[in-house]
Amino acid sequence: MLLLLLLLLLLLLLLLLLLLLLLLLLLLLLLLLLLLLLLLNKYLCNCLRNFSSTHTKKGAKAPPLFLDKAGLSSRGS
Repeated sequence: MLLLLLLLLLLLLLLLLLLLLLLLLLLLLLLLLLLLLLLLNKYLCNCLRNFSSTHTKKGAKAPPLFLDKAGLSSRGS
């Protein structure tokens, strides 16, 4: 009877250890996912910055709000 109780306790301890190991593995996986998202964010920000610097002209003015039939601005400029 005592041997069976000790065996059950050992089994419970092994199960708890396995659960702890699984939890640690899940935490590691979440940290890797966070790192991947941070790297992707940095890459996308660099891509957007390069795109915006190559596709816009410095000092370019915004188009007028309203155009008449001749294509001129009706703001009086």
